[in-house]
Amino acid sequence: MLKPSSPESPKKVKAWWQPAVELFLRFSGWIVFPVLAALFLGRWLDDRFNSEPWIFMFCVGTAFVVSMVGLVKSARQEFERIDGLGESNPQRVKDKNYLKKYNEYDESINRDNC
Repeated sequence: MLKPSSPESPKKVKAWWQPAVELFLRFSGWIVFPVLAALFLGRWLDDRFNSEPWIFMFCVGTAFVVSMVGLVKSARQEFERIDGLGESNPQRVKDKNYLKKYNEYDESINRDNC
């Protein structure tokens, strides 16, 4: 009998929809949590310092910036992950070889014309 931690055991396969839900939750988290934190923190600080609505607005603006930076960072990581999956794709390797040959050809033409 195979133990779950042994290297011979089969890998657990994710359902087809699971990566999409994980990505949705990760991106939604970057929007929801900073904004909720800003709402509560801004309201509390405004009440404490009697500066309505300035600290609240500052907190919401900061939450917007944090959300955008987090979303862009997560999206770039996801694009890099997806791009890395394509390295084993024969069509992608073929396209890279084509681009390499095209660039070499273009350089040789430029050298001949100069």
